[in-house]
Amino acid sequence: MTRDDCIPGMARAAHKDNCAQYFDCISKRSGGKTDQEPLLMECPYPLMFDEDSSSCQFPKKVKCGNKWTPTDPCEYSQNQCRSAQCVPCNLRFPTCKGLPDGLHPWTGKEWTPNYIVCEHERVMYSGMCELDMKGKRKLFNPDQKSCMERIIIQFQP
Repeated sequence: MTRDDCIPGMARAAHKDNCAQYFDCISKRSGGKTDQEPLLMECPYPLMFDEDSSSCQFPKKVKCGNKWTPTDPCEYSQNQCRSAQCVPCNLRFPTCKGLPDGLHPWTGKEWTPNYIVCEHERVMYSGMCELDMKGKRKLFNPDQKSCMERIIIQFQP
């Protein structure tokens, strides 16, 4: 993308290859000088850039055509680590890759209160089970795909 791709009066221009990215034609890298390249921006996960509204929208509202459409949080550049102290993306964000639509456990956090809602292999929501009558969080049962009360099992010798 060059400054020539930003039509006068255009605030944002779609990236030609990535449906989640766009160029900010107003905010230039060096403080607004017109001779600088547009600033590459990215919609927050799971949104995609909609050319018609020049805004980030939910994927089902956006026509990406042949552009690459990231579905996983770790496919967004903003979620990639850029320092040694960064917690890896796959530990910070859940994934729906290869999962059908609906409720699922957060991989790596099975039998905890954490769960996710998948739609078209995208995480549409990540949440925690509600509190039980005693004020403790229920656990997400990965087999039943629902929150359940904690059960204490006592073994008899």
